Amino acid sequence: MTTSNKLTNQSGVNSVINLTLSDFILTPGSCALLVNEVMKNLLYHRSQIPYPYAWLKNIINKKRRNLEDDDSKNTSNFTLSRHYQVVSTVYDSTETVMANIIKVFACYGFKLKEVVFVIGVTPLCPKEVFTIKISSMAHDHIERNHAAENSKKQPKVLRTIFLDNHWMNLIENSLPCSNMYIFLKLTGTKDLGIKEDSIFIPSKPLSLSPSVKHTVISLNYVKTQLLCCDNLEIFKDSNNVYCLKEVDHVNVNQPATLGSTDVWLQSKTSIKGFKDCFINKVSANELW
Repeated sequence: MTTSNKLTNQSGVNSVINLTLSDFILTPGSCALLVNEVMKNLLYHRSQIPYPYAWLKNIINKKRRNLEDDDSKNTSNFTLSRHYQVVSTVYDSTETVMANIIKVFACYGFKLKEVVFVIGVTPLCPKEVFTIKISSMAHDHIERNHAAENSKKQPKVLRTIFLDNHWMNLIENSLPCSNMYIFLKLTGTKDLGIKEDSIFIPSKPLSLSPSVKHTVISLNYVKTQLLCCDNLEIFKDSNNVYCLKEVDHVNVNQPATLGSTDVWLQSKTSIKGFKDCFINKVSANELW
């Protein structure tokens, strides 16, 4: 799985968490799923949402089912209604970003080198920045062949990140509620061919001040098997694996050569953080 996890320092970067992945097949699809899990964790542990993402998803879906069963579809309490709209918008924005991250990994594959999460009022004035760097990924693999096994191993990879000493020290201090902006860095790509329904659009390169708190998670895949997917496709029960419909036909372009052009994309959808709302010392989500 993850064979090393060490803390280093680089110029302009506070901390780097290096993960060497050997028995976890880091395909574009599995990498996209890891990125999304890190983002959900960041939202909670950097105080952009007041409860874990799984809980956020649960209360929103429960509220929406109740609204479907309620003919009036209204609440008499303005504060509750307003808070529900805020929470619902954050949930929808996050789901949209995650779905599009999967699509971009599926479309550009090995050209995607960095996913950057900027927390701050604007991208120009960040409070903190988190970068996931993908130095290498698995080539010539069929996504669905590894979906079931990777889904079992993914929690261990995530625990390695979230139990890292730096990460633990980081989450001890809360961060003011703000906005999250998402950037992607691709290399070796000139004609992006952005789809009209994509929320990621070309942007200027992200420039960060050395004073900004910056954490890098570096994913390093080590190839340990040869031709494991050569003309072989394994079919599994879809109920037991991650949904990877968007990445079954991944574009397996070769890695970019040195000196190639870098291209930056920014999500048109940002995620606006929110604080919990209490009425008579009771959380609003318990009163919806």
